Amino acid sequence: MRYLLGTDSSMPDPKRYKDEDSFMSDCIPQAKSEGKKQDQAVAMCLNMYRNRNKKKKSKAASVVIRFLEEKAE
Repeated sequence: MRYLLGTDSSMPDPKRYKDEDSFMSDCIPQAKSEGKKQDQAVAMCLNMYRNRNKKKKSKAASVVIRFLEEKAE
């Protein structure tokens, strides 16, 4: 759960890998060592790799955007 909240720095950074296979081979064992089942580890790591180039919106930014959208209506 710590990783989902963005506080776990022990998971590998997918941006630092040249390909999916090398990332997955490092990520899955790490996720499993943190208590994830095999299928959960694969899904989590695959999602991390596929979303590696997406920008994350902070919760505060989401609140501001929602406020501005409601105000514009």
